[in-house]
Amino acid sequence: MVTKWEDFDETLDWFRRYTVHELSPEELIEEVHCHDSFRTYVGTHTDYNENEERKGVVHDKTNHSEFFDKCKNKTPRDYTKSKIIGWFEK
Repeated sequence: MVTKWEDFDETLDWFRRYTVHELSPEELIEEVHCHDSFRTYVGTHTDYNENEERKGVVHDKTNHSEFFDKCKNKTPRDYTKSKIIGWFEK
């Protein structure tokens, strides 16, 4: 078992599996609002253009708290009962 990064053997086959879950209309609205708020107060640096390039900007840090203070106490979403509509490995 690998317990430290230094002991990791890159020659071994390993992957992470990510699942894609269906959101209710209310959950989707909430996520879109959260992303729009991030883009407004923090920046667009995590957005990609049609050429799969990140071309956004990070806004001045003075407004970052407008986003992060609202989100830090947000209850994490429970996906254990939501429908899995896809998955991928990386």
